[in-house]
Formats: sequence, structure tokens, C-alpha cells
Amino acid sequence: MSGMESLPGDAAKVVANLAQAVEPWRTLYSGNNVVSTAVLFVHLSALLASGGLAIAADRSLIQSRKVDDENRAWRLSQLAFTHRPVVIALMVSFVSGLLLLLADVQTFVVMRLFWIKMTLILLLMTNALFMMRHERRLRAVVLAERAVAPANNDITARWSRLRKHAWASLSLWFAIVLAGTAMTSA
Repeated sequence: MSGMESLPGDAAKVVANLAQAVEPWRTLYSGNNVVSTAVLFVHLSALLASGGLAIAADRSLIQSRKVDDENRAWRLSQLAFTHRPVVIALMVSFVSGLLLLLADVQTFVVMRLFWIKMTLILLLMTNALFMMRHERRLRAVVLAERAVAPANNDITARWSRLRKHAWASLSLWFAIVLAGTAMTSA
């Protein structure tokens, strides 16, 4: 079994109903090169923007082990400015990705690689939430330490955790690109 036949009865009906509901969009998307090119361009551009900014921030965090406390504090302050554009670009990517899904819902919903990519994106978002939480905690500790005394082991451990999340983020971004690329060959 492959395709829609592999779905359980109720799920197949839901997908068929969804496909019927979005048929006007599928027809427009598949019949108009300007529309399909624009949606794909927006999707890939948003991924490039969000991924590029995130990878640059991850790289800076990974390198923070080799710099002094003042430079680390600067990197931490710069990290806070990265979140907003990354999130905005991810939202654009989400909306354009949804449009791509709806243009061929019956193909994507049964594609194993699609669900692998969605799982990787979920892991990336979860990792980002943990990173932001560790970043906020580290910023609070760094500010408190600057007012009182030099760095301690707590700060070192927090930087280490943040770097581990940066490595995970970097790995997930490339895994998502791999999964998306493999989808085009499936």
C-alpha cells in the first residue's frame, strides 16, 4: 500500500475532504508558474534568513568558550537581538510552508520524509525555547555577577549548556535542509 490507501479510513476521509476544500488553491498553485515560484521563493528565502541568522548566532555561542568574560557578555547581549528576526522569518516560512502543503496535501500527508522534516522542525523549536530560557538565566547571573564578583562555576556551566543547545540548533538546521532536499527526490 502507498499513498492515501495507507491511511486509516477516517484519516483518509479527512485528508480527502481537506484536499477538496483547498482544490481552488491547488489549481491556482499548479497552474500558475508565477504563484508557485513566488510561494517557493518566499519559503526558501524565509528559511535562508531564519537559518542564516540562527546559525551565525549559534557559531558565536560555540566560539564563546575561547573568549574573555567581557566578550561573552557582548555576545549574550547580541543574542537577544537575534530572536525577533529569526522568529519573524520562521513565521513567514511556516505560512509559506502551509501553502506548499495545501498545494499538494494528498502527496505530503503520506510522505514519510515530510513528517521527519516536521519532527525536526518541532525539535528545533523546542531547542530554541530551551536556549532562550538558558540565555535569560545566564543574562541574569552575568548581570548579578558583574555587580558583585568575578565569574564563577555557575556561569561556566550555564555557558556550557547554552553552547550545547547551539550545537543542537546547528545540527537540526542542517538536518531540516537535508530532509527538505530529500523530499524533492521522493
